[in-house]
Amino acid sequence: MSFEGDLAQTDGVPLVDVTIDIQSFYRSYLETENGGAMGIALPVPVRGRALIDTGASMSCVCFPIAEQLKLMRIGAVTFRGVEGARTPNRSAEQAPIFGAMMQIPALGWRNEVRLVGVQPDPNHIAILGRDILSAFRLEYNGPTQTLRLSARTLQRA
Repeated sequence: MSFEGDLAQTDGVPLVDVTIDIQSFYRSYLETENGGAMGIALPVPVRGRALIDTGASMSCVCFPIAEQLKLMRIGAVTFRGVEGARTPNRSAEQAPIFGAMMQIPALGWRNEVRLVGVQPDPNHIAILGRDILSAFRLEYNGPTQTLRLSARTLQRA
């Protein structure tokens, strides 16, 4: 199974459709344990596009999506960009890490993931970094400017 994206779109950005949801154990808890009694509404999974970014070591989610889903914060990481660590007030900026469930329907892939919270972008709700991309085979054809993302298969020598 594979997904092919055309990088020669008007904005030239490689995007793939994804669904982001709360973690399975949390959904289970809300549905069965105390969810009904507490009157907590179950979050509706969010569908949108994710930027394929081989330069990102960790995958990310836009803050408004994390807030809408009420994703659980499970840690923090020093946020570094191409210009290096950001240092507001002379200390490294810490970005929250959220636990989530992510699905890439075109590939039949669904897994629990860790996503760094980032500022929103109007073109996508998430960024697929190398932590998630390492589960797939990614091929870029420069002359045709096409991208092929497919389930990784082991090749025997």
